[in-house]
Amino acid sequence: MRERLRALGERAAGWVEGRGRRERLLGLLALVAATGGIWWLMLGSAWVDRTAAAEVRIADAREAQAQVAEEVNELATRLEQDPDEAVRTEIREIRARIDELTAELRDLTADLIPPDRMKQVLRRLLRTDAGTRLIALRTRPTQTILEPDERGPGIYRHGVELVFEADYGATTAWLERVEDLPWRFGWQRLEYEVIDHPRARVTLRLFTLSGHEDWLGV
Repeated sequence: MRERLRALGERAAGWVEGRGRRERLLGLLALVAATGGIWWLMLGSAWVDRTAAAEVRIADAREAQAQVAEEVNELATRLEQDPDEAVRTEIREIRARIDELTAELRDLTADLIPPDRMKQVLRRLLRTDAGTRLIALRTRPTQTILEPDERGPGIYRHGVELVFEADYGATTAWLERVEDLPWRFGWQRLEYEVIDHPRARVTLRLFTLSGHEDWLGV
């Protein structure tokens, strides 16, 4: 049985990669419901891969930014010793690269929801949806993605775990509303368990990234 589920998961993973985010969401949740409410991580895994990749890009961009800044300092020293136009040109090019990296870092985190708004926004969505019943909504311990140092501030992951009850239709409708928010969440885990057909208990872990270790107001 375990091997069959693994093979099913591998086939589903291939299907996931070829679909848009809304199609992935609805299709995989339908698969969960159809298999009798088994614990399913594939949806979460697909998005975790993407958000983890974003974290890696943030780390890489900050590292590159620090290296480029060091090059500027070295060239500035050379320029004091030998005010050559070629050195000035190289400094201008490197500073342009710093600007590009700074913009990349800003773009990677610009649309992420602020940590202090996560619970408020999710709770409001559930309260305005008659088909869902909130069971629990709690914050998870903050995780350090990048330690703060001389190269820049730290990057921290702030997560929440949300548990609610709903049927399949209400669940997919609510998840679509989350996807349609103006802010972006990192998706970490989705657990869909049928407890009294068609009613199911849904456990969802979402996260965001910030430059502050504290939740700031939560």
